[in-house]
Amino acid sequence: MTSAGQGHRGDACRALIWIVLLTAALAPASSIADASRGELGGYRLGNEYPFNADTKFQTAADGSLKITSQAPVKPSDIQKVYVYATPGTHIIGKILYQRAFPDLAAAEALATDYQLRLEEIYSGWERLKAPIPMGKTGGAMLSRLRQGPYALIVFYRGTEQGAEMLVELEYESASPERKAWKAQLKAEAGAP
Repeated sequence: MTSAGQGHRGDACRALIWIVLLTAALAPASSIADASRGELGGYRLGNEYPFNADTKFQTAADGSLKITSQAPVKPSDIQKVYVYATPGTHIIGKILYQRAFPDLAAAEALATDYQLRLEEIYSGWERLKAPIPMGKTGGAMLSRLRQGPYALIVFYRGTEQGAEMLVELEYESASPERKAWKAQLKAEAGAP
């Protein structure tokens, strides 16, 4: 191959690398920008979680399964993605981004950052009353947005180990989708 041909090949290779890097850099923004379709972290409300033998979960107080996501699509500043699903059919009713911190101040800083970003991305969503203090553990619900059947909430709170920041996507409390998911959860949690 001539040096001119190698130059074009090198340019194409550099362009491809640039595209891959740019796509990776934009991935965190796109992973939070689809909540208007009920999607967060690579999962969608109402879909079945791909449960398998390696799935780690615990039973939540409401009888749903709190599943530690095995293959999340998440921003780099988020440590874990949790999915709450019905215990029998594994239908997703809530999706959470979570990041642990040693103290409330650090958790509040990231929560404030997410609040500002999400309120800008979803500027057309209805803003509900916030902030709301979290109680004995400290922290606050900084942002509560809703549109259609979806609610997007940003909060931080104290934990036994320090503090955590969470972004939560779920069905809005008065929506038919939420009522249907809760009814399915109740039926599955009560089944033998």
